[in-house]
Amino acid sequence: GHHFAKYINLRFPPLAAIDSITIAPLADLVESVPFLSLILFLVLSLGTRGANLSRPVKFNAQQAVLIDVALVFPELFGAAFEGQRAFVPLMEPASNFVFY
Repeated sequence: GHHFAKYINLRFPPLAAIDSITIAPLADLVESVPFLSLILFLVLSLGTRGANLSRPVKFNAQQAVLIDVALVFPELFGAAFEGQRAFVPLMEPASNFVFY
């Protein structure tokens, strides 16, 4: 989901600098290790079921799983029209909406 910040980072360079320091290293780490995103998904979805965790921690983990599932469709849509300049007026607000 980090690539949804592309248009916001182009419009606000200070935000892009903050992003490159804080979030980008974590996103690069997740993308560089094979199957790490799948492993994190399984840990968050299956690890909270019987665990002795507080309710807010379980809720946040399950919410992260739902967000991960919900981002599948915007990522497929973005990949289908990536690089086509005719769809930039549609892709920019859609990417900004998903990022926010």
